[in-house]
Amino acid sequence: MFRVLVLLLPVFLFFRQIPTTLSLPDSCECGKLSKCIQSAKILSEGSLQYLQHIDKGPSMIEANLLVNILGIPRHEHDNFVVLPNDSISFDWLPESHDVIESSRSQPLLTHSILLDAAATPMHTTRITVLFDEINMRLRSQYKISIHSIYNAPCNEMVQLEHPGSLKLVLACEKVRGANCQNAIKVDYHPQCNVDMKYSTRVFEADGKGEAEIFVAVNDTHYEGAKYFIAYYGLCDSKTINRYTKKGKCILDMKQATSKRFCPMEKGDCLFGIDRNLTISPLMVGEYGIQLCVVYDPLYEKPPIAYTNTRILAHKVTLASSSLAISSVTPSLHGTILVYASLIILVFILLIAIIVYKCYTGRIRCCRRKKQIDRFVLDEKCLNIHHNHILGSGKFGTVYLAQLSAELHGPVILDDQQRVAVKTPYDSKEARALFMEEVEGAKCVGRHPKLVAIIGTVMSDDFMHFVMEYCHHGNLKEYLAKRRNYMLGLQNRNIDLNAPMANIEGVDFEQVFTVEDIHRIASQACTGMAYLAQNSIIHNALCARHVLITSDHSVKISDFGNITFENNSHKFELPTELTKWTAIEILKGSQPSPKSDVWCFGVLLWELSTVGGSPYHNTDNRNVLSLLEKGFRLPKVDNASLLLYQLMRELWCDSPDDRMTFAQLSSRLSYTIQQDYNASHRFVTIDRFAPYYVDSEEDTKTLPILSVPEPGKNNRRTSNDPAHLLSESERLLGFRR
Repeated sequence: MFRVLVLLLPVFLFFRQIPTTLSLPDSCECGKLSKCIQSAKILSEGSLQYLQHIDKGPSMIEANLLVNILGIPRHEHDNFVVLPNDSISFDWLPESHDVIESSRSQPLLTHSILLDAAATPMHTTRITVLFDEINMRLRSQYKISIHSIYNAPCNEMVQLEHPGSLKLVLACEKVRGANCQNAIKVDYHPQCNVDMKYSTRVFEADGKGEAEIFVAVNDTHYEGAKYFIAYYGLCDSKTINRYTKKGKCILDMKQATSKRFCPMEKGDCLFGIDRNLTISPLMVGEYGIQLCVVYDPLYEKPPIAYTNTRILAHKVTLASSSLAISSVTPSLHGTILVYASLIILVFILLIAIIVYKCYTGRIRCCRRKKQIDRFVLDEKCLNIHHNHILGSGKFGTVYLAQLSAELHGPVILDDQQRVAVKTPYDSKEARALFMEEVEGAKCVGRHPKLVAIIGTVMSDDFMHFVMEYCHHGNLKEYLAKRRNYMLGLQNRNIDLNAPMANIEGVDFEQVFTVEDIHRIASQACTGMAYLAQNSIIHNALCARHVLITSDHSVKISDFGNITFENNSHKFELPTELTKWTAIEILKGSQPSPKSDVWCFGVLLWELSTVGGSPYHNTDNRNVLSLLEKGFRLPKVDNASLLLYQLMRELWCDSPDDRMTFAQLSSRLSYTIQQDYNASHRFVTIDRFAPYYVDSEEDTKTLPILSVPEPGKNNRRTSNDPAHLLSESERLLGFRR
């Protein structure tokens, strides 16, 4: 009997399935569309893409997703679509490293395209979603859900019985074309939203209401924690945020009180183990608390993006009592108004004084914004190699150094944690110039084409300025080494531009091409355009102040002479920069971004000569007289007519006639395209050129061309520098 039942069981199951199979409709009927749908599934298609300033708006992150709807008959595919507002939802999933950001815009569904039904057995729609760039900076996570689809012929929205969902992490390293320099590094920031328990007590002291909050947290769950920090205070009742959930509120970091306490068994912690948080006086309203675990004291604050100061906090319920916790009694209104008026008047007066001093240039505007110097480093984390000198200048020496392996920051270093450290000479003047450069580097901020400041180490006995290490040194020395190597090849009768050149034994890391001239000029222009965009004037652009990294990239350096646009404070011109300085500055005018454009033209000439010295046989006192007579640096063989014409446009007498750095960047790109064939040519070195001077001391041995004094015979001779104009200049029409 048992064997018979076993044999009949498959037959019974087969016939049981027949009604279900027959109940499926051949086509989806209006009113019964839910029977057509089985489930939905969302897949990520490829990597994320960074879109910079689309349609002149903010930068966005583009994600392409595939939505598969199972169960729709093939001939009904075209009738179903995914609608932006009704079909799809985006839920932000707060993480320990993520924070509330009020300026964060909602994800936007921009495209919904049905794929070819013949190419896939199921209903597949490709959707494109744009996320705010802030999500990438904060490494945010979203849950994307498909709840329904729309049928056009029936004009009916069909709810999915099994909605499809996908968790998408907007990590910067997964976004193509993104700059991850300012993105959050999860390993270093504190862990917030810590699980905790608390108890409260409300009492009256000295005639006012107070409260105590005792925080209990399991220390063993946070191995490696240095200490805890609690932020607590009144919740921001005016902010209604879509991310606020039950039991949560928005806490303003500027208004909140903070307290640090140690893990119970942390012997080397300095903050104690007292976990009582005191609120005094107790005001009317809801209170919030955010507890964070700090693993690195350098990264103590939650990773708040941009200028936002609000974070998501746990809402604290204070035990009710009969205490009078009114905000202010009526009898105190008059007194408070008087004191508030006096404070406002004093505050307005202080603001006026600061604005006046900033406008007149007596203080730097950026200093008033500084509350905590985030650039201060611990001396113990720095190992200076005093026997390895990278260079020296008029007020200090630069050494090679290494940071400790535990120290991490926003500047990406090599695997050896190498940095450059500048130390001033032991004199009052050297220290003053040193501090000017440090403050200037802080003001310019960080950019891929600027040498980044890492920090400072200060004490009564020494001062160290820690900055990004550039392996190949400054551009002046970089060009000189390649010029000498190219001269050596020429002495061996090796012509790299010949059709059948002998390249045996040639080190192509040391050669220099016309393409290198264009590459270095374009990268330097990008860095200067950033400074001009922020109304910062470098005032010292030259080959000595451009550094070259290990991968031959360009970094602008030396910010000790920077000024700000429309600054009325008199600019003091460094004597050694006279030959790079714009003509209007030599006449006593104030610097402007257009005066940096003049300096860039001289830098182009240095590149074209592979390290030549401008006005090599002219004393600094005579440069202005030469420029007023119309003399400009001559064309050299490595500069095409287009490139030299560009230089001459940068040396116009009037700053208004010169282009901006943004326009200059476009002109450089155009010049590179027009000189494409010539750009692959190797440079040639004129071994007899008189402008190859490796130091300022060498210029003292050269004959100095002087300018005739007024009242004397000013007839031009062959020794008059203004008469020394090349034939190419005359043909181009720059001199008549």
